[in-house]
Amino acid sequence: MKDVARIHQEPSFAHLTKLSLTNLQVPSLYKLGPKGGNEEEELALYNEDGAVIDSLAEAISQLKSLQHLMFESSTVMNDRLLPLLPKDLTHLSLINCWEVKSDEFMPFLHTHGRHLRSLNLSHNQSLDMVFLTNLEAACPNLEELYMNLSYFRHHESRSYTNNDADPLYDQVLLPHQKPEWPSSLRIIDFEHIRYWSVETAEMFLNSLIDSAGSLPNLRHLAVKTMLNIPWKARANMRHEWRRKLDKVFLRPYEPPQRKYSLRQTQEEEVEASTQIWEKKKQKSKRLSDGPSRRSSRLAAHVSDSDSRNSAKGLRNSLGRPTYAEPDTDENEFDSDAEDEEAESGTAVSQTGDEAESEKKPVPLMIQGRCTTVSIVFDNQKPTELQYGMEDFVDDDRAESDDEWDGDHEEDDDAVFVWR
Repeated sequence: MKDVARIHQEPSFAHLTKLSLTNLQVPSLYKLGPKGGNEEEELALYNEDGAVIDSLAEAISQLKSLQHLMFESSTVMNDRLLPLLPKDLTHLSLINCWEVKSDEFMPFLHTHGRHLRSLNLSHNQSLDMVFLTNLEAACPNLEELYMNLSYFRHHESRSYTNNDADPLYDQVLLPHQKPEWPSSLRIIDFEHIRYWSVETAEMFLNSLIDSAGSLPNLRHLAVKTMLNIPWKARANMRHEWRRKLDKVFLRPYEPPQRKYSLRQTQEEEVEASTQIWEKKKQKSKRLSDGPSRRSSRLAAHVSDSDSRNSAKGLRNSLGRPTYAEPDTDENEFDSDAEDEEAESGTAVSQTGDEAESEKKPVPLMIQGRCTTVSIVFDNQKPTELQYGMEDFVDDDRAESDDEWDGDHEEDDDAVFVWR
């Protein structure tokens, strides 16, 4: 690793932006047997692993322009290397790194996730989804989130009781661990989620619906999960949540406009002139309606003032103008009283509206900008090889009989016997 750090210091690596490391293991993986060893041997191997991890971190730190970092099938990616990675990474991919856990991954995102725009977490056997609870605060600029929770089989074992392709956690998420989604997300893609309850799955999908208003850039939403429930309940759940998520996130289909040329056709010119004429007509109508509305308002104001002044006597009514100005001080107290009555009425109506709003369900926030919304519920256990119908077809298709068309005449008369 020291040689790698020296090579990374050369000018040819000064502008390297992407680094991929595959099958990079710690020494203890091969030297420590399945039964382990004594404390001295374990301590020596622990220090040896630390030296390799420090050398690797030093080699990575020499790449000043590094933006995209990927680890695949590497035990060197663990809780000791995560804090030593660069803090200005924009793309991070962890594939089949079974030493990564949420307990260590969450602090890493808080310290190194400020600039992350793409996060790909696939086939990591020990990584659950608990880190999603603080994803919004840790990664405010995240745009792409991929997570595949299917795992590779490390040994050729046919035992169903000891399957090393199963997750190394008990629950992928709990009902009280609600995910928080960054508003900058454009792609959310989860595959093969399992080891959770129906309540947790509904909470997960509800968190997406609750955050629809704060996800204006979301264009791709895909969730595939496995639920071990009866098929009828699973079908009802699939139908319900597909309908909800399509209603909230899916972009409505709009047929393309029939614009075959840049030059307007005769029908379009007639339609445009008709719209202009209607706008002018509406504008002239508003101008003609203005004085009549003002005169009616003033006349109504005079009738109210005459009714109030009739009780004041003849002397006070002499010399009073026929039309009172709307902004006179005489009507100030009356207007204040009317305003108070209006405000009280408004307050009463507001309290009534609040009471009605408490009774009515809160309407769904429609995002309506996603081009892809895919929600899959099944009970098929994820495996590396998925068999389809084509896998059970005979290889020698040429020797198979021709399809019967019903018009072929047999030379010999057929004999049918019923018993």
